[in-house]
Amino acid sequence: MLTNGKEWQLYDASIFGTVPERLMAQAAFDQPGTLAELLLALSLRSVKEGSIERFARRSRMDREMRAQFADENSPIVQAITASLKERTKINYSPQEVVEYLLALAKGDTTPPPLPCPPSIEETLAQLYTHSHDLPFSTPCALVFPDGTEIKKKHWRRILFRALEKWGQRHTISVPLPMEGSKSHYLTITRPSTRTVDRSRGRMR
Repeated sequence: MLTNGKEWQLYDASIFGTVPERLMAQAAFDQPGTLAELLLALSLRSVKEGSIERFARRSRMDREMRAQFADENSPIVQAITASLKERTKINYSPQEVVEYLLALAKGDTTPPPLPCPPSIEETLAQLYTHSHDLPFSTPCALVFPDGTEIKKKHWRRILFRALEKWGQRHTISVPLPMEGSKSHYLTITRPSTRTVDRSRGRMR
């Protein structure tokens, strides 16, 4: 055990190797949690019960594994990369393996959320050019030139609100026939059937 009063280093004298290879655990004042574990492992009771040996072995393995996990060229990362390719049939890169292992060490392996699809903004004139596709789509919102936004999930309600907004600012000719229909209207002056919406007119 070596210390300068600010940092503590625990070495294994039974290992024949370099100083870094014999270093089992280390801690400093700026690592209060690690320092507390090291000092507890050095207590007389811990030494007698053999806890210090288990602590030293675990600390050495932890330091080595973290170093291996962070190195794309380490034998462990290379072995995991090769094993993943064999088992999943997907060619993962060593960098992907390192990123996952580092996230695993931090306890965060939740896959990132899927990106939201880009919103498609089109004018009413643009929608009219491919109106045959509208029955197979769902609207999100209607944005008026003044910036007012109305969120609706049905084209019929979008159309109702558009007509209401237009009627507040401009004059709508009545009756206003629907495109391609001789008997149905967007706006009318009086109800013609029992199913008509008296306040908004008839629409199908």
